[in-house]
Amino acid sequence: MRGFFFALPKSGEIRVRVVAQKFIVFSSLTPCAEMAVSLCSGPMQHPLSRNWPKYLIGWAFCFALRLLPYRPANLEPVMAATMPFGKVFGLFAGFVFGFLSIVLYDVATNLVGIWTLVTAMSYGLVGLAAGLYFRNRKGSVTNYVLFAILATIAYDLVTGVLMGPVLFGGSMREAFLGQIPFTLQHLLGNVILAAVVSPLLERWVLTNERLEIWPGRKTAL
Repeated sequence: MRGFFFALPKSGEIRVRVVAQKFIVFSSLTPCAEMAVSLCSGPMQHPLSRNWPKYLIGWAFCFALRLLPYRPANLEPVMAATMPFGKVFGLFAGFVFGFLSIVLYDVATNLVGIWTLVTAMSYGLVGLAAGLYFRNRKGSVTNYVLFAILATIAYDLVTGVLMGPVLFGGSMREAFLGQIPFTLQHLLGNVILAAVVSPLLERWVLTNERLEIWPGRKTAL
């Protein structure tokens, strides 16, 4: 819901240096993320531990898109990336990916606060819900778009209408009315990314055995 903005200097060299520094910080966090994923369960019981390279690819995609200069505030890649993780790897994997997508980014960009917990938990629940929704559904463009619409409305209702007045003051009516144009833009961005990015991630990354540590075993719960 919240985008990351920084002042663009006149010198392109300085801008590249700033972005490079952010990626260096992110890469330094990946061993911690890898450890968290691998400790979730043993490799014989759960696919998380052997698929951590796929998590890193997904998190790197979210990180890179969110750092794009002049990115529209509501063009958020986290939901589009979280949905296929929940579909392919199951409820817990979807929660882990969505939750850590926010935490890693906020730590790397020094934006950690109470809003980190709210948005991380919300995207974690999106991943969990995706695991339930896609349990008996194909990862088609239509299904990804339909889930993105439902999840975006629920996410904005929780983070904007319900939590906004609690954290930032104001009435729920004001929060609801102010959230409408934001949610419409959010829906547009998530629908586009769900139609394009989610199927590609599922096909070329999540079900790609060449990206597994121990290929050949079952990759879904």
